[in-house]
Amino acid sequence: MWLQDFGKQLADVADAWLVAYAIENDMEIVTQEVSQPERKNRIKIPEVCNYFGIPYKNMIELFRELGVTF
Repeated sequence: MWLQDFGKQLADVADAWLVAYAIENDMEIVTQEVSQPERKNRIKIPEVCNYFGIPYKNMIELFRELGVTF
């Protein structure tokens, strides 16, 4: 199961803490990673967010939501 592989990959990196914090605190994750469910050698944050029901968005979506313009 990909979730077991995800746990092995993220045991010592920040992504695991980010996901756990978002779950525990009912928060949204901002990431530039793009969903690639067919990729098996590295599980991306969007796949984990989808699995656990964590909302996520990219930086452009965040800026639009906040009304930031350049």
